[in-house]
Amino acid sequence: MKSKRFWQYLALAILLTIGLVACGGGNTNTTENQAPAATEAPATGDEAVTPTEAPAADGEITLRWRTRPDNQAEIDVYQSVSDSINIPGVTLQYEAGGSETSSYQDVLKTELASGTAPDVFWIPGTDVADFATRGLLMDLRSMADGTAGYSDADFYPGPMFHLTFNPETGNTGETLWGLPRDVSTFALYLNLDLLAESGAPDPRELAASGEWNWDNFIVVAQAINALGDDIYGYGQNAWWGPYGYWINAAGGGFFNEDRTACGLDTAESLAGLAFEQRIYQDFNVAVPYGEDSEPPFLAGKVGMFQNGRWATPGARASANFNWDVVELPDGPAGPSNWLFWGAYVVNANTAHPEEAWQLVQELTQAETQAKIAELGANVPSRVSQAALDAFLTFTPPANNQAFLNGLARNPATEGPLWAGSWPEFDAIMGPAVAAVLNGEMTIDEYGATICDEANKAFTAGGAPTDTGATEPAETITLRWRTRPDNQAEIDVYQSVSDSINIPGVTLQYEAGGSETSSYQDVLKTELASGTAPDVFWIPGTDVADFATRGLLMDLRSMADGTAGYSDADFYPGPMFHLTFNPETGNTGETLWGLPRDVSTFALYLNLDLLAESGAPDPRELAASGEWNWDNFIVVAQAINALGDDIYGYGQNAWWGPYGYWINAAGGGFFNEDRTACGLDTAESLAGLAFEQRIYQDFNVAVPYGEDSEPPFLAGKVGMFQNGRWATPGARASANFNWDVVELPDGPAGPSNWLFWGAYVVNANTEYPEQAWQLVMELTKAETQAQIAALGANVPSRVSQAALDAFLTFTPPANNQAFLNGLARNPATEGPLWAGSWPEFDAIMGPAVAAVLNGEMTVDEYAATICDEANKAFNP
Repeated sequence: MKSKRFWQYLALAILLTIGLVACGGGNTNTTENQAPAATEAPATGDEAVTPTEAPAADGEITLRWRTRPDNQAEIDVYQSVSDSINIPGVTLQYEAGGSETSSYQDVLKTELASGTAPDVFWIPGTDVADFATRGLLMDLRSMADGTAGYSDADFYPGPMFHLTFNPETGNTGETLWGLPRDVSTFALYLNLDLLAESGAPDPRELAASGEWNWDNFIVVAQAINALGDDIYGYGQNAWWGPYGYWINAAGGGFFNEDRTACGLDTAESLAGLAFEQRIYQDFNVAVPYGEDSEPPFLAGKVGMFQNGRWATPGARASANFNWDVVELPDGPAGPSNWLFWGAYVVNANTAHPEEAWQLVQELTQAETQAKIAELGANVPSRVSQAALDAFLTFTPPANNQAFLNGLARNPATEGPLWAGSWPEFDAIMGPAVAAVLNGEMTIDEYGATICDEANKAFTAGGAPTDTGATEPAETITLRWRTRPDNQAEIDVYQSVSDSINIPGVTLQYEAGGSETSSYQDVLKTELASGTAPDVFWIPGTDVADFATRGLLMDLRSMADGTAGYSDADFYPGPMFHLTFNPETGNTGETLWGLPRDVSTFALYLNLDLLAESGAPDPRELAASGEWNWDNFIVVAQAINALGDDIYGYGQNAWWGPYGYWINAAGGGFFNEDRTACGLDTAESLAGLAFEQRIYQDFNVAVPYGEDSEPPFLAGKVGMFQNGRWATPGARASANFNWDVVELPDGPAGPSNWLFWGAYVVNANTEYPEQAWQLVMELTKAETQAQIAALGANVPSRVSQAALDAFLTFTPPANNQAFLNGLARNPATEGPLWAGSWPEFDAIMGPAVAAVLNGEMTVDEYAATICDEANKAFNP
C-alpha cells in the first residue's frame, strides 16, 4: 500500500499536472472492498444527508477527525497531535481510518451518505474533485477570507490550484476545499554497497556536479546489473507515478495543457516512454515490470529504487545495507519530478463549521507538520524554510535534500481530473503502458490508439454509445477483468483468455487495478456509466454490496440448466455467500458468481533463525499434534532471544491475523447468524487477551501496526503469519531457507480463515449466456491450476486433482500446510449481508489495535466494543 504526498513550486506546472492518488493504496497484500451502483447514478451533492451530531448537553462540542495512517507509529503521533490541540469549548476525537479489507474512501462515502462521517478528514489529492462535485465537502473560502493571517500562499501552489478550483466557473482561487496535510516527491533509493562493489560513479556526486542525466543513469544501472543474475540496476513499481516521470522528463505529459484531453501521444510523451521501454527491453537492467521492486530492494538486490518519501520508514526498518537517496536524473527536457499530496477537508454537513475550520488550521500548522514528518513518510506542505530545515534533520537518509530538490525541479502536481474521470483514464493508460514496457506493444502501435481510448475518460467524450443492437453482425466481444498483482499474473490471465474458445465470442482480457486508484472504484464508475466489463472478479467481502445494489446478474437459472454444473464442486464457505438470497435470508437460492481462488493462512518460517535459536521445529510439532499456543510461545521466545533486531513473530494490522486468535479461542466477530457483534463473548475476549500478551507480556512480535513482511524478507522475523499471496514475494526476495507451517491449535482446537474472491457477471451485460459460459471456463480445474502455479492462491474447486497439482508448485516445500488449513475449521471471509462490513471493520480495527498496543485493557474494550460495532448492522 502506498500513500503519501508531496509538493511543488511552479504554478505554471500545475496546468500540466496529472491527477491521481499516489499511494492510495498500495501494494498488494491488501484487498480493498468497495461497492458501486450499476443501476443507480452516483450520489450527488443535492441528496439529503443527515448532519453530524449536535453539541453535547454540557455545552462542549465534540469534533471527530480522521486520517489513514500506515502503522501504529503514525496513529500514536496523530493521537498525540489531537491531544495537544486546544480549541476552546471543543473536545477532539481522533479516528485512525483505513484497513486492508475496505477502502478508506468507501467507508467515508458510506458514512457521508448516512450522516455518520467525521467532521474533518484526510483524502488523497486525486479525490478532491469527486468529493467536491458531489457536494460532500464544505467550501471554506469565506471562513478563510475572514481569518486573520491566513493565506493560500502559505502552501505549495500545486495542491492549492486544485484545492481552490471552482468547477462551476473553471477558475482557481475562488473556493477552498481544504488544506494540504503533506507532500512528497520521488527520489532514487540507492544501495550504496552495490554501488561501491560495481565501481560505478556515485549518483549523488553526479547530481552535485550537474551530470546526473539519463545517459549516466544507464551507466550506473548497467554497472550494478552486471554484479549477478539476481541483481538489478533499477526498480520501479507499476503505477502511473514512476512511468509518468519518464514521460514528463522528456517534455511530455498525460494531458493537454488545460487537462481536458489526452496528451499521451505527443512526440515528447512517446519519446519518454520509448526511453523507459529501452530500460526494460534493450538495456535489460530493471526488475521485470509489474513485479513489486521494494522487497528485492530491501533484500539488497536492487541498486536504484524509484519511490517517494513514504518508502523511507521501510528502508529504515529493514535495509541491512548502507543506503541513501538521490534526486531523479535530468531528462531531455531538464529536471522533473512529481508533487504528491493529500488534504484535510471538512464534511459539508458538519454541525460545527467554524470549529472544524479551526481544526484544519491547527492540523496544518508548521509545528504539527513537523511531528508528522519526523516519522519519515512525508514532507511538510507549508512553504516554510523553518519546516524544510527541520525536515532535513529527520535521518536516515542522509541526503534528505534530494526530496526537497525535487520540489524545485519542475514537478508535475498530482491532482484530480476535474474535466473527466481519473480512474477511467488510469484504467486505460496503465495496461497500455505495461504492454509497451513489457515489449508486447510497439511505441507506434501505442501512439496510434492510446488517445482515442483515453479521451473516452473525459466529460465531453466519455459517455458510452448506444447502438441499439444486441449482437454484432458476426462475433460478440466479451470483456473480463481481474486485479492481478504483477506482470506474471497478467501474462497467465492473458494466456488463459487466449486459450478459451466460446463459439461466436471474442474475449478481451483487462488487467484492472493500480496503486493509485481502487479497483472497485473504477468498477463503480464504469457500472454507473455503462462501460463496465461483462465479467469481473471481486473480493468475497464485496458480494453483498454489489448484489444488493443490483449490480450482479443472478446466474441461478442458467446454472440449473447447465449439464454437469453443481454448487458442490466448490468449497461450501464461499458458496454460502454466493448463493445467499438477501430477500428471503436463505442460501442456495441464487448464484452471484463462482469462486476463482481461495487461500488460508500459514506461518512463514525463517528456517535459519529457527535452527540458530535451537527451538523445536514447528513443522515437526505440527506432525506430532503438539503445535499449539504454548509451543508457539516457546518457539517465538527462542528466536526473539537471538538479538534486539530479531522478532519471533510478525503479523500485519488487519482483521485476518487478529481474527485467527479470536476464532481459535472459540470466539468470532459476529453472533451465529451474523446479525450482531460477537466481539465481547468470553471466548472472543480470551483470544484477544492472549494475542495482547504476545505483544505486551512475551514481547516477541514486530510492533503492531508495522508491516511485518519487509523485516521477514530481510531475515529478521522467525514466524510471519500471512496467506498464500505472500509466497511470490518470499520466492523472489528471501535470502534464507524458508518454509511454512499451519497455524497452531488454540483453546478451541485448530482454526484458520478461508479467503476467496469470485468471478461475477455485470447485471447489464448484453450477453448473459456467453458471460455465464466464460465464468465456467475461468473456474475450470485446468484454468485454476494455471493461476495457482504462480504461487499466490489455491484452486477453489473441491477436486483432488486440483489439490495434487497445487502441491507441486514449490517453494515452499510444505504446501500441505495451506491445504490443511482448509480442513482445520476455517472461518470463511464473507460479506455482511445484515449490515456494512466497512463500517464494522472501521470500528473494530482501531479498538483491537488499542488493545494490542497496550493502550486499552481487554475489560475496557469489552465494555464498549459491541455497543459501537452493532451500529454497523441494519436496524
